Amino acid sequence: MTPTMPKPAINDALYLAAGCNIEQHADVKIHPLAEMERLYIGMVINLCGGSIPRASALLQVSPSTIYRKKIQWEKQL
Repeated sequence: MTPTMPKPAINDALYLAAGCNIEQHADVKIHPLAEMERLYIGMVINLCGGSIPRASALLQVSPSTIYRKKIQWEKQL
């Protein structure tokens, strides 16, 4: 699974509701942390030739953590 760039997740109304000044940060795109985690883990797995055990060693998490996350991500598709 090749990670794709996430879609912008927060619209102007949410910026305003959060009390953010959207004029000063119009060029900033905010994405949910879970989405960024998925992209980053996917990138590391790809850099490790698809090896989850090697990627997990680099990320300092157990391979089961990555396998569990991948199952959750696949359910969301």
